[in-house]
Amino acid sequence: MLDVVRNDGELMLASWNNVLVNEWRGRVTAELLHAIEPLQKHMIAAYPGGYGSLAIISSASLSLDDNARKEAGRLARASQHVLKANAHLVEGAGFRLSVIRSVITAVHAVTAQTTGTKVFSTLTKTCKWLVETIQPVTAVRLDAVVLEREIVRARAARS
Repeated sequence: MLDVVRNDGELMLASWNNVLVNEWRGRVTAELLHAIEPLQKHMIAAYPGGYGSLAIISSASLSLDDNARKEAGRLARASQHVLKANAHLVEGAGFRLSVIRSVITAVHAVTAQTTGTKVFSTLTKTCKWLVETIQPVTAVRLDAVVLEREIVRARAARS
């Protein structure tokens, strides 16, 4: 079951086994990024063999100011030794969303991240790749269909 820590108009933050899930619903700020830290620390401690991250990104959440960029970089450095898969979901079709996915991919390529990172347009494909990628470092059997169902349920129940 998805353990939801926060689910409001700005951010959904949750965990499912060794998967950290965050959905950005508006502008990303340093304060919102900082809200991830307690769950990230829990994931690092609970899953020293590795965990995966799934970020669901709206087009409104792509603009980061300097403070948000610094906080995102700090969080990335803190987890780089245990983050085994980093999935980004930008849902939808069309030129603008395709460009957004390309920009995210390019940023990860330029920053030379060692973590497996992919950008997707559907939740189904995102969950499938993430589960396949982190299953080797996971003690329990993961099911991408269950992960997807739990995320859909949490998104529908947002407060």
